[in-house]
Amino acid sequence: MAKPRQPCRDRGQKWAHSWGHSSPRADYDGRVSRALAVAVLLACGSPPPARPPANRPAGPSLEQAKAAERGAGVPRDYERAARIYDQLCDRGRGQIEACLDLIDAMVDARGVASDLAGVRELDRVLCRRGTALACLEGAMFDVMAQRSDQAAPPDALAAIERATKEVAAACERGDGRACEVSVMGGDSGTAEWDRRTKYSVACQAGRMEACGRVAIDLEMCGEPEVDDPAACEQRTVAAWRAHDYDRDLAADAQKLYDECRAGNALACQHIPTQRIPMAARCAAHDYGACAELGCLGDDAARALALAHGADQPNCFVAGKDALLAWKLRPGQTRFEPLVTDGQRPGGARPTPPWEAVRFQHHGGRDRADWPRFDVYNMNDHALAELSVCLYAYDTAGNQLAWFAGTPRLAVAPNALVPLALDVPDEPRLPDATAEVVIDYSHVRFDGGAATDDAARCPAHRPRGQAGAYTHW
Repeated sequence: MAKPRQPCRDRGQKWAHSWGHSSPRADYDGRVSRALAVAVLLACGSPPPARPPANRPAGPSLEQAKAAERGAGVPRDYERAARIYDQLCDRGRGQIEACLDLIDAMVDARGVASDLAGVRELDRVLCRRGTALACLEGAMFDVMAQRSDQAAPPDALAAIERATKEVAAACERGDGRACEVSVMGGDSGTAEWDRRTKYSVACQAGRMEACGRVAIDLEMCGEPEVDDPAACEQRTVAAWRAHDYDRDLAADAQKLYDECRAGNALACQHIPTQRIPMAARCAAHDYGACAELGCLGDDAARALALAHGADQPNCFVAGKDALLAWKLRPGQTRFEPLVTDGQRPGGARPTPPWEAVRFQHHGGRDRADWPRFDVYNMNDHALAELSVCLYAYDTAGNQLAWFAGTPRLAVAPNALVPLALDVPDEPRLPDATAEVVIDYSHVRFDGGAATDDAARCPAHRPRGQAGAYTHW
């Protein structure tokens, strides 16, 4: 007679993503700054795996995957961790915990490509195995897949209601991950103390995003206006420890510090002075971190991120992180890092020559520390020739330096491409520079004659002269 199936027991893992982007796919990128995180996966226990034959070595374990993520005794390698999760998960038929960790990795493009279809398929399998939050997430996918002018399927709404009740019940029983999704699905209608309590339960269960949400004042110590982040962190934690009312905040902050010391990069991200550099995380195959580096002008990192589906980085957050790192490590570079303006082409049409070209910050600086720019062609004909000029001014508006160049380029209508300037005598950007302005004095579009205006790029140009474009 077959043995009865073991009863399920509640387990969970959160999948954090923002619902504030313009499309469902955009929800799968992003990290600390995401405004809401709605889906958490709650798993039921699975029977222990059979003992391998004596002549066959045991396979990889969850502990090995966690060690690879943390760099504990081995180099930090999110790709290796994701491979282990994938092997142990076995398309949803294996270890539930590994499946949930794999979903986290696919959502954040950490060690594996962002894969919406793969997440949805794992949700279906986990839901069939009795995982309440997988059912909830799957039903939410179904609702999100509807066009804005279509009503949500009644079956999906009913499934959301059923799964939400199961999640709430799990939270009542003390399941931290279920508490996390309960808060994230109902911030607007939940009392502040209830939210704080649920986040704390989730934090102590190992959910670092929940720790950051309940101990948000600690993360705020990394804001640009804070002069001494380390002192701010010390004051904040000390104030929490001094009051019984805030002992949950002190405990959650301690959880972040403990996890960060153990190598958890997600925990370190919520402690401004302990954040692991984007370059180190990208080198460990965190493709979301690679996308953030792309915001700062690292084209190779950006290409790597795009190849793994990480195409919606939060460049605002990336810029703040880079600025904080620059402030904490003075002397590495003369000027603060520059982030891309991040605007996208909006359409091409017949446009006068002096209105058809726009520039925006590309992110990063060139070999002489001048900002890099992208050029945008708003004309309905390809941009064939362009001569540009750049000027540096101090805080008083005095011109400190300038140079001009004629890059080789071909910019299609409605295209946005990096402006590659190769000027042998390009001057070094002066230390006192407070503002850089870019303009152009020669332009030609395919099928048309060249248009010139030398007055736009004189050797000496007053600050604020009409016609200059810094971004759009």
